[in-house]
Amino acid sequence: MELISHPAMAHLHPSGHHLHPESPRRLGRLLERFPEFREGQPATREQIERVHMGEYVDAVDSLLDEVWLDADTFAGATTWEAARLAAG
Repeated sequence: MELISHPAMAHLHPSGHHLHPESPRRLGRLLERFPEFREGQPATREQIERVHMGEYVDAVDSLLDEVWLDADTFAGATTWEAARLAAG
């Protein structure tokens, strides 16, 4: 099995004060456990718009403050970069 990730994911989408299973510490530990992971490249806006409406992409790209996109998805100023890496 090939693991594709990016070290920046451990700090780009912080969940620190929110009760959320994804945390920088957890993601960092996973990368330590699987040191042979392959570093993914960020997806382009065009690639992301294959599965998300342009208006939604615009909204995520323009975030400056923390907000909740839905009941279990918070987002903030670094979410666009994290989303590009996650999708890439």
